[in-house]
Amino acid sequence: MSNNINEDNLTLAEFLNQSIGKMLLSRRLTGVTAAKVVTTLHDYILPGLGACRLKDLPTELPSFVAALVSEGLQPRAVRSVLYVLKRVMEVADPAGLVSATISMLSRASSDAEPLEAASNEAVEQLLAVATDNIEHFMFRLMTDTGMRAGEVAALQWSDFDLTKGTVTITRQRPAKDTVVNNGRSRTVPLSRRLVELATTLFADAMDARVFAGANIAGIRRRFLRLLYRAGSPFVGARRTLDLHDLRKAFGTRLRKTGVPVDLICKWMGISRHIANELGFGSPDASGEECVRTLEEEREILLAALESPMPDEQE
Repeated sequence: MSNNINEDNLTLAEFLNQSIGKMLLSRRLTGVTAAKVVTTLHDYILPGLGACRLKDLPTELPSFVAALVSEGLQPRAVRSVLYVLKRVMEVADPAGLVSATISMLSRASSDAEPLEAASNEAVEQLLAVATDNIEHFMFRLMTDTGMRAGEVAALQWSDFDLTKGTVTITRQRPAKDTVVNNGRSRTVPLSRRLVELATTLFADAMDARVFAGANIAGIRRRFLRLLYRAGSPFVGARRTLDLHDLRKAFGTRLRKTGVPVDLICKWMGISRHIANELGFGSPDASGEECVRTLEEEREILLAALESPMPDEQE
């Protein structure tokens, strides 16, 4: 392949098919994990730009960013997608034409005003439409445990301990070799409604996986169908709910009901720094972690999920 993208008619998908494996193995993509690259390429970059020729990328990027924003991605998420694309394209674009465009768009997304976070009430109204037990269980796991969509898709019935009322999250995707982001599993207490749903569904389970055949794209499509079934005020509103809002609703509720930051981080599988960025913790909060039993953790979680949401003026 030429060193100048303007001399090639390769599409982005063709270029990545030729080079991404070598890039990952050679560790040339410093500053970003291989899992992050693969996830971002699969979920955002290839669907939006895969058919675009490399030399046309600078002119197509603004439309790509606009599409990400219209899908509900917040500025921080848009910048993350652009960063992965920039790191990949630095290999194909030594002249820096594409990278310069990406940097400009990334700065623009930093200046964009983020949309107001979806309320817990809106999330609960939406889930009330999910009357199918499997569907309700799928999305309720995100609102009551803070799981990511990939973690939900990868769940197996052996991950649940319904006697203790817990679930252990060990995989971030259904593939057997995709462990959770930090390489460490985490055990999260289950709400009473999750234990009831899990008990009912497990009695009729025919597969080791909780959601047989599920993947992130499929969960996203199912969520969009749920939005359209719910209708107004969820479709066409200024702030249409996003799948990630379900997970964020968990962190928001915990924060507003006074759950310690170390528990929020532990249950959601995030660092204290990320918790602060998302508004789930205080920058001056103590970094010390308290040792608690699973029973004590579950009591804290149940109290947070079953207490009325306190009014809070931001």
